[in-house]
Amino acid sequence: MTPSQRTRFYFPAWGDAAKRRGWLMMDGRLLADLAAPLWLAPEHPLSDLLPQIHAHARTLATDAGRAPKPDDLRHGCTIALLGRNKSSNAFTNAEVDRHVALFRLLAAPDDLNALRAYLEPEHAQRLRYLRACRFLATDAYILAIARDKFGPPDFEPPFWENLRLPHLSQLLLTLRHRQPTKHQPATPEPEPELYPEMERAGEPF
Repeated sequence: MTPSQRTRFYFPAWGDAAKRRGWLMMDGRLLADLAAPLWLAPEHPLSDLLPQIHAHARTLATDAGRAPKPDDLRHGCTIALLGRNKSSNAFTNAEVDRHVALFRLLAAPDDLNALRAYLEPEHAQRLRYLRACRFLATDAYILAIARDKFGPPDFEPPFWENLRLPHLSQLLLTLRHRQPTKHQPATPEPEPELYPEMERAGEPF
């Protein structure tokens, strides 16, 4: 995970989720009651995920000889998603996307966009490619490159946004390798803003 991903996406999304779920410390104890009923529809993904997150957080806290803290719940999310604990510093782009999607769902379980982002992991990756391409070039320039690189049945002009993910990846790589023009600023590519800006919260690990 890059510093930009950390400060713009991961920890802000975690901070919002922790605040909305009461995963905060007050008077030396966790504000939320992890044993409280979930009140979620059985088919909602959090119906299975939240008990797992709570259980992993309790295990981490027990191993440390103390009561659960917010960071135990954050790492509980990681274990629930990846099957093992892992420092956020070592997350891949896909793992960052997956965590942010989960955090957004935890913050707003009834939000259809958050639900889609969690249930369709490729959606976040597609958004990343599209925004990165549009940062490097205009739509007209991107379309010209797409026409040159791809043909039927992979590409139906002018809808380059509908290319399959491997082809979008190739398209982005081509744009990055092209000589900078007035349509392609010679500046570092920022992290695409897939998620809303929120106040940073959390710890570096």
